[in-house]
Amino acid sequence: MVLPTDRTERREHAGPWVRQLNIDEMREELSGTLAQIKVKAPQVLAALGIAAVSGAIFAAARLMSRERDDRIQ
Repeated sequence: MVLPTDRTERREHAGPWVRQLNIDEMREELSGTLAQIKVKAPQVLAALGIAAVSGAIFAAARLMSRERDDRIQ
């Protein structure tokens, strides 16, 4: 018997070896996805850190300018 290449078509022939093949393919896909996440996570965290610091600086600058405006008036 020739095994269909599409995982959804294999459900008709759901023997134990077909289920194991589906599980193995899903593990490979998950492994690839996790590898991509591990590569991208540091970049995303660095960008979030930069954004947080920038936001804090912006907020502090606005507060300081308000205080200066209050002193002038």
